[in-house]
Amino acid sequence: MLARMRRKQSRNTERRAAIDKQTAFKEFKTTESAIAIEQEIIECRKRIKTKRGELANKTETVNTVKTEIDRVKGFLDIKNEEKTRNALTQSMNPGFTSHADGFEDPAGENAEIIDEEELQRLRELKDLKR
Repeated sequence: MLARMRRKQSRNTERRAAIDKQTAFKEFKTTESAIAIEQEIIECRKRIKTKRGELANKTETVNTVKTEIDRVKGFLDIKNEEKTRNALTQSMNPGFTSHADGFEDPAGENAEIIDEEELQRLRELKDLKR
C-alpha cells in the first residue's frame, strides 16, 4: 500500500500545474479541431437565422388565411342565423314565408335555399381551408 501511495505522488508531480479556465480555453481555440467546431457553429447560426425568417413568413401567411377563414365563417354564421329566424317565422306563421315574398311555397318544400353569394363564400371557405 505504501508503494502504491508513492507511485501516486510521483504521478501527481509529473502533471503540469493547473491553469485557469480562460487560459485553457484560449489554448483550446488555437487547435485545429476547435477552429472547425467554431466554423460549424457559425454555419448553424446562419441556418437558424434563415429558418427563423422562413418561419416568420409562413406564420404571417397562416395568420392572414386564418383571418380570412374567420371572416367568411362570420358571414356564413350570419346567413345561418337569418335562415333560422326565417324558419322560426315560418313555423309561427305557416302561411307566410319570407323567401317567397310572403306567398306560400306551391310545392310546400322545406328545402334549404342557398343564394349565389352564400355559395361563393362556401367555396371560398373550402379553398381557404385547403
